Amino acid sequence: MNQQRNTQLCLAGVLLLSMCSCVTRNADQPKPKPYPFDYCAVIKTPFDEEEGPKYGRIYDGYRVKFCCIPCTKAFDINPEAFMGPIRAFYGDTGTDGPPPPPSDTD
Repeated sequence: MNQQRNTQLCLAGVLLLSMCSCVTRNADQPKPKPYPFDYCAVIKTPFDEEEGPKYGRIYDGYRVKFCCIPCTKAFDINPEAFMGPIRAFYGDTGTDGPPPPPSDTD
């Protein structure tokens, strides 16, 4: 009985230590830049005003948001094709992506 209890305590300690090391590693990483747009990064469809974006990724220090799973898959296949407008918003250099959608105020 004591052997089983010691094993359980040892496993709990290992689990606790591994969780602490994960928190420490994440704390050292800079926060990603927020996604600056109100539309999907892939197909440029505006997000639902009440629900907002449903899916997201962090890529190369930027948060990227999507409207659906197919858009996340398209991004995962070739993320650089969609990063241009996000980098341009922040004044960062990078590859050019598709232009943003036209605004209704034009």
